[in-house]
Amino acid sequence: MNPEVFGRTVAAAIKEAIEPLQRRLDALDRASGKTFIPSHRAGKSYSKGATVAHDGSYWQAVAATNAMPGGSGWAKLLSHDAVGYYTDQQR
Repeated sequence: MNPEVFGRTVAAAIKEAIEPLQRRLDALDRASGKTFIPSHRAGKSYSKGATVAHDGSYWQAVAATNAMPGGSGWAKLLSHDAVGYYTDQQR
C-alpha cells in the first residue's frame, strides 16, 4: 500500500474512533459548567474560568482574554518543579 494512502487511512480510522469520545468529553464539560482545554492555543479567546496547560503549568483565566498565560488575565494554578512534580500555587 502506498504510504500516503496508508497514512490517510490510519488518520481517518483514528478520527472515527476519537469523535465519540470527544463528544462525550464535551458533554461532560458542558454539564460541569467548566471548560478544560488541554493546551493554550495562541490567538484563541478564552472566557473567564477557562483552564489551559502552558509551558509546564496549568492556568485559569480570571477574565476574558486572548493573552498568553502568564500575562494579563491569567492565574497560575499548578506549576511543576525541577523534578516534574506539580505543586499547588494556592499554598
